[in-house]
Amino acid sequence: MTSTYTVPGSKPHTSWLYYGVPMGVLLVLLATVSIVIYLTSRAQQADQATYRAAQTAAESINNYVNKKEAIPADLAAAGYTAKRSDIAFHRDSQAAYTFCVVYHRAGTVRMTSAGADLPAAAFDALASLGDNYSDAYTSKDYLYIPASHLAGRQCQTITPTNISVVKVLDKAANGHTGS
Repeated sequence: MTSTYTVPGSKPHTSWLYYGVPMGVLLVLLATVSIVIYLTSRAQQADQATYRAAQTAAESINNYVNKKEAIPADLAAAGYTAKRSDIAFHRDSQAAYTFCVVYHRAGTVRMTSAGADLPAAAFDALASLGDNYSDAYTSKDYLYIPASHLAGRQCQTITPTNISVVKVLDKAANGHTGS
């Protein structure tokens, strides 16, 4: 026979309710936190892939515009052939276009141009330089994909300066469509 010490006037705690309910609550809490961390990580990875794809598409468009002094008809004409639902290109006119990227979450993609993650301390040190290192490029004549973004659809309307109205009218008069 084993003896159990109990406080006078109380019962020993041997019921599953005494240990089971708090353990159940703890397990549910841990499962919830784990799911939130997992989903956050997945969204962050998807946004990093979107950012890399948008940079590649922007490079293709910028190269096309610089070489041909015209707006491509679509992404494929610019040499970007990946099919992605989170990147959109629309030629607004012969002198302007709109480029959109859809992100899952607001944030900053901490990546170098080579695609490797920057250590947070290095990124923060660069960002602390202020105007000497800024991701707030606002020119409307060159497509630039900023690393900092909001959640949802982010669009830029670009009017390249190397495609002047005179050049567009001249090409139209000569029968060129600019693609």
